[in-house]
Amino acid sequence: GMRAVPAFVQKVAGAKNIGRAGFIVLQDTLLAEKATANWCNSCPTAIPVSNRLKDRYHDEAIVLEVHAYDPIECTPYLTGISRWLQGYPSFIYNRMKDYVQNSMNNDQVLQEALLAPTTAKIDMQVERSEEDNSLLTIHTQTEFAKAYDNASGLYKLGYAIIEKSVQGVVQKNSSSLLQNGEYYFLPYSIPGDIQVYHNVCREGSTAFKGVESSLPEQIETGTNYDFTHSLTIPEEFVQPTIWKSAASTPRTPQQLN
Repeated sequence: GMRAVPAFVQKVAGAKNIGRAGFIVLQDTLLAEKATANWCNSCPTAIPVSNRLKDRYHDEAIVLEVHAYDPIECTPYLTGISRWLQGYPSFIYNRMKDYVQNSMNNDQVLQEALLAPTTAKIDMQVERSEEDNSLLTIHTQTEFAKAYDNASGLYKLGYAIIEKSVQGVVQKNSSSLLQNGEYYFLPYSIPGDIQVYHNVCREGSTAFKGVESSLPEQIETGTNYDFTHSLTIPEEFVQPTIWKSAASTPRTPQQLN
C-alpha cells in the first residue's frame, strides 16, 4: 500500500521562497480519492460531496473516482487503495493515514488534510505519440519543500491515467434525502445514458508502488528533479481527446510492500 503525500501539480512554477533556509512554502492541492461502484446503491450520495469539493476549491482539489468490482474498475488502483477503505462510498483525503477511513461526511478529516503542509510541487508535461496513439510520455520536474533522506526509496513518483467522463454504465441508487440533489428524484436503476462518471481512474499500474529511482536518494530543498516516464493507455479505452494524467509523490510505509 502507498501513501500519497500532498503534491501540487501544475505547469507554471508556483513555489514561494519565504527566506527561511531549507524551507519553501508550496501552494496546496487536495487529492480526494472517491471509492465508488455502480452496484452500490448508496454511492450516488457521494456525488454531491465531490461536486461541493470542486465548486469550493476549484483547481485546488483533485477528485479521482476509483471504481470497485464493476465494468469500469481499475484493478491496480483499487488493490492499492483497498486497505484504506471501510465501505462504499468512501473519500480518502491525501492518503496520509495508515488506518482505514470513510471520510465522506467527516469534516475534521478534510480540514486536517487541507491544513497539512504540501510536500512537493510537480510540473508535468504530457506528450502523445504520433506513431502509437496509446503511448504517453510524461516529463516531470519535482521540487520538495524540505530535504529528505530517500535512500530507502520512501519517495517515488507514481502515475495514473484518468478518463474525464464515462457513460453507458447503469448506476444503482437508493438516495432518499433531498440533500442528494437530483439523485433523490432518479430511479433505483439509473440508465447509463444519463449517468455520467467524472475523472475515472483507468490506468494505475504505478500509482501505488511508484516508479523505482524516479527520485534521488538524497532530496534537497528547492532543487528541481527531472524524470521521464512512459505510460500506455489501455487498448480498449484509446480515444483521441479524453485523456489527462496525474502525478503524485507516493510514500511507502517501510513495513509494507
